[in-house]
Amino acid sequence: MLGDRLRAAGVGEDVIDGCERAAREEVERAAAEALAAPLADPASAKEYLYV
Repeated sequence: MLGDRLRAAGVGEDVIDGCERAAREEVERAAAEALAAPLADPASAKEYLYV
């Protein structure tokens, strides 16, 4: 686990916690934006798929 490796390297808990908090906030913000965005037009959605 990354946290364990960072601790073993001497990184402080406060730094690890801050990075984790920032990452969680970024993921939550991106998810909220994606859910708020309009749905793709089914007629053209296949244009964006890699098959």
